[in-house]
Amino acid sequence: MLALDAHVHHDGSFTADDLQPYRHARVPESQQQAVERGKIMRKARSRKKRPGLLADLEKRYLNAP
Repeated sequence: MLALDAHVHHDGSFTADDLQPYRHARVPESQQQAVERGKIMRKARSRKKRPGLLADLEKRYLNAP
């Protein structure tokens, strides 16, 4: 899930040649963290998965330095 700003500098539709420089672009660390937080929040909303999430978070907290 990569958010690119190529549209800022380009008018009209993209071709494969236009997107070629972005093929090896990496997802920013902040965006990866946001996706992980979203996964945790989805588990927190689930009645079935919440107990497992709480146990996992407690285990992480107890094992933290």
